[in-house]
Amino acid sequence: MTLFSAACSSTIKKETEKSIEKVVVNEATIVLHQNSKGKERFPLKDTINISLESIETSSGSCSSLNLTFAENDGGRVNSFDLFLPAAPQLKWHQTRDGGFELYETKLPYTLHGDNYVPYKDALRDTEIRASAYLQSIIKSPDGTAMMYFRYNEITIISMDFKDGKANLEMNLKLVSEQMSDPVYGSYNADVHFVVKNFASSMMMVD
Repeated sequence: MTLFSAACSSTIKKETEKSIEKVVVNEATIVLHQNSKGKERFPLKDTINISLESIETSSGSCSSLNLTFAENDGGRVNSFDLFLPAAPQLKWHQTRDGGFELYETKLPYTLHGDNYVPYKDALRDTEIRASAYLQSIIKSPDGTAMMYFRYNEITIISMDFKDGKANLEMNLKLVSEQMSDPVYGSYNADVHFVVKNFASSMMMVD
């Protein structure tokens, strides 16, 4: 029995190590699910991998986390942008040493979209909206295709911003917004990314 248990444990460990090796850092994996059909399908594969281009945090009248993924795929430029402003349920906070953290929150942490209500702009008292959008641009008569999403669920698995370097892992569940072109129908998207030692910048917002 002991030998069998040890063998099973070894097998599970090897399978886990294999699955970890498959995760490519500093890129987003986006899996699209079409809920209702439109006249056309969104002009990208059901599973898309897009490299991380930039990470920016902001502090001041608006604290936020901004990520941009972008890649030229054979003449078609695909991009995926995330804007996550601070909220009572998502307390982004600049640290004294210039880092960035999720204040008073134990990780992993999951926030459901219905409970995500960003703070207003502290100076202008205007609403700030979280956003996520997937864009595909091609130099042809087809032009630009864009899909806007709202956050259905945000899971922050790990997060560490220090010395201008970002380490972050997140899972997102997204639902397409009505402002998306109705020709594509409606979609859900599952997103996962692991950021490792990626240069990040901080912006002060007046």
